[in-house]
Amino acid sequence: MLNLKLAISEMNLARQVMVFLVLMALSNLGWGADRIPVPSAAELKQLQATVKDVFKADFAAAKSGAQQSTLAERMIENVQNDAASVGSDYALLTQAHAIAVKASNTALSLKVVRLIGERFDVDTTALVVQTLKDLAKGPTDKDYHQELAEKALSVASEQIAAEHFEVAKDCYEVVSSIGLKLKSADLGKKAIAGRADLTESKKLAEKLPVARKTLASKSDDSAANDTVGRYEIIVKGDWNTGLPLLAKSSDAAIKQAAEQDLKLVNAEAPATPEDADAISQRWWELSQKQTVSRLKQQLKLRAGQWAEYAAPDLKGFSKTKAEQRLTESEWTLTNGSVSKLMLLSRTEGELETRFTRFHGLITKDFAVCQAAKLEDAIATSKLLALRMLRPIRFRPYWTAEGPLVAAIWHRDEFAGELFDGTEAEMFEHDKTMRAGGWLPCDVAGYPDKYGVTRFVLTSVRRPLKEKEELAVQVGWLDGTQGKPANERGMWTATIHTWAHADGKRYSDMILNKPVSAAGMQGGGSVEGHLKNIAEHTNGKGLVGDVGVSAGDKWSHFILGPNYSTE
Repeated sequence: MLNLKLAISEMNLARQVMVFLVLMALSNLGWGADRIPVPSAAELKQLQATVKDVFKADFAAAKSGAQQSTLAERMIENVQNDAASVGSDYALLTQAHAIAVKASNTALSLKVVRLIGERFDVDTTALVVQTLKDLAKGPTDKDYHQELAEKALSVASEQIAAEHFEVAKDCYEVVSSIGLKLKSADLGKKAIAGRADLTESKKLAEKLPVARKTLASKSDDSAANDTVGRYEIIVKGDWNTGLPLLAKSSDAAIKQAAEQDLKLVNAEAPATPEDADAISQRWWELSQKQTVSRLKQQLKLRAGQWAEYAAPDLKGFSKTKAEQRLTESEWTLTNGSVSKLMLLSRTEGELETRFTRFHGLITKDFAVCQAAKLEDAIATSKLLALRMLRPIRFRPYWTAEGPLVAAIWHRDEFAGELFDGTEAEMFEHDKTMRAGGWLPCDVAGYPDKYGVTRFVLTSVRRPLKEKEELAVQVGWLDGTQGKPANERGMWTATIHTWAHADGKRYSDMILNKPVSAAGMQGGGSVEGHLKNIAEHTNGKGLVGDVGVSAGDKWSHFILGPNYSTE
């Protein structure tokens, strides 16, 4: 067994708790490509009668809105989604829809619309509008109607983006009628503004074919660029497509802001906090001058997105102003849901694509991957260095396709470095790096496809802090020596200790088994780590069990083929 004593930097973990999420792309109003025809009117009548007979006692007992909602949910649970149950499934869903509307349950009513539209050949948009109109006939409860109006505004916005302008118009009519019912001047104004947005969007859509044709032969035409750029941002909310066009706009103020923004987006290195704050302020000032509310909101969102990026690293009054701009922009209310259309850098777009492929997650302060090919992970680490994200855990593990990697990168002011080589090469590289002021912070062994043992060493350029230490032990898994490469692997046990903000001493324990399992647990005793690792890795084939902590903040997640969060 090979023993190494290495020094490690204190992990200055980020401000936020990071939790893995299984990302799902869902559409509230989407419908499938191959949908099933609905039953005939006569057949549906008979099927619905059967449903009512089966649920006869439930119908009789469902007096309140809550009871009716429960009944609708029960009907949804009875949907089988197979070829033999098409007719009964449609009858169940239509009955569930009628009951949800009767219960004045907006969310459930629209959920059933989505379920119907995904599977059956119906006019989904018309069903959405009719549902909103029927819900608006419900009891004159202020909170209920306010929620319904906000949902109608959201649906209208989605329908404008889909160029379903007549549907959007009907949605604004629902908002207007609710405004009158509630005597709400605010809803009345939103309906008027929405109609104005609709008019502007329709004009842009009508001008679009001619403008696109002009750009095909004259790419610098300012008027055509302005038309198409505004269409992409006002109608579609697509800043990736719209921003380069607005940088050639006939509107001088928007053109200058777009040029400034695009320069930051296309730069090799991430924008400085000061530059990000400057473009945030510029978009905010422009937003206040817009008469088209949809454009006004888009510019505010862009200002908010840049403010979110800049604020954590600003100081004093600049920080306070950026945080206020972020709040008032309502960017945080989107939960980043539009961020894929509003990337802050082209490199960011490439990295997001990679981390989706790696079954991972990338944020401003952290990046984590579960299943990157070794060469891809090393190349990606170089890109992450441009964002000041350095590798702190890099764990190769064997698969039938060759070595994959589970890794963590963290953002701080210190440079990080990654090296892959044989045992002798690793020691020589470490010696050279130390002479240049670098400290080793992590090492992991793995067998390549030829059965040769290789190591990945991560280093950091920073002074050694008092009372920090890293003990790393590397060796073959028991009994794997001499076996084929896909049946053997290295184990790595790492203990990293540091002084916590509460004055107590804590440690990370990492046990890495590339063939079968790996684990890491932060913020507790070594004995506790070993127990936790044994529980999580026993027969589960996990890549890693990872815990990180910073002050009072904590994140715990499991890396593996079927990863989960806790």
